[in-house]
Amino acid sequence: MNGKKAVVLICAAAVFLPAAAALFWYFFLYESEEKAIRRTFSAAGELVRKNGEKQPLAEAGDYRGLQKLIAEKITVSGGSRYPGGEFRTDDLLRMFIQGRKFLRSLSVGIHDMEIRIADDGRSASVSFSLTVSGQSLREKESFREFFDCRATLTKRGRGDWILSAVTLEPVIRRHNS
Repeated sequence: MNGKKAVVLICAAAVFLPAAAALFWYFFLYESEEKAIRRTFSAAGELVRKNGEKQPLAEAGDYRGLQKLIAEKITVSGGSRYPGGEFRTDDLLRMFIQGRKFLRSLSVGIHDMEIRIADDGRSASVSFSLTVSGQSLREKESFREFFDCRATLTKRGRGDWILSAVTLEPVIRRHNS
């Protein structure tokens, strides 16, 4: 009887341990394509954020970090309210970093993200709501802008997702006084 129990225990362990390892890998170590895309947007939001004065070294770090998240050329459309076109990433980031210098604070919030990955797994389209808020440096005026956005991402060789096109449609919000 002991020999049978030992064989059953060994067989159970042989089945259970690989299954447990596979479940652990899938839920804790494996990053799905959706999670990788969400990570790209989360990283961009952190690099865009500003709270107080940024030192030149920090600005350079943000620049390099954003550079890794954007394709060499990116198409930006801002609806009828903001200019758009195709930009070299370096040019777009220089304009962004220069403009951010006039702000005391800047933050973005991304909500209601919907991700559609192409059948080939090499591109994705993402729809989301964007909130941009902050405070100007001189007038100390606060602002809060809302956008409905669509973005196109492509998958780089290492599996990273990078932005290749962004469309920002301003949303008019009415607030009750």
